Amino acid sequence: MIDSIGERLKHLRKSRGLTLRQLAGLAHVPQSTLSSVETGARAGGKLTLETGKRLARALGISLDVIAGVYEDEDGEGDMDATPQPTKRQRPRKAAPVA
Repeated sequence: MIDSIGERLKHLRKSRGLTLRQLAGLAHVPQSTLSSVETGARAGGKLTLETGKRLARALGISLDVIAGVYEDEDGEGDMDATPQPTKRQRPRKAAPVA
């Protein structure tokens, strides 16, 4: 079974017109590693952070896109998306002590 990271990497690679060999060369990642993730033989979640960053740089995207944090309706991550801060409540000020 192919996991979502493998599917996402394959989609991103193909949408940029890259072969496995080309992406592996650009990212300085073994082609066998990339192939294993894309085919599901290796879980994408088991990639090291460094490998993920190399792939993201080679694809010109954020690591968040590979991880699936930002996706559009086509299933491809939104490269222009910026994380929105979560709404946090400010702590209430203590009443002055008399």
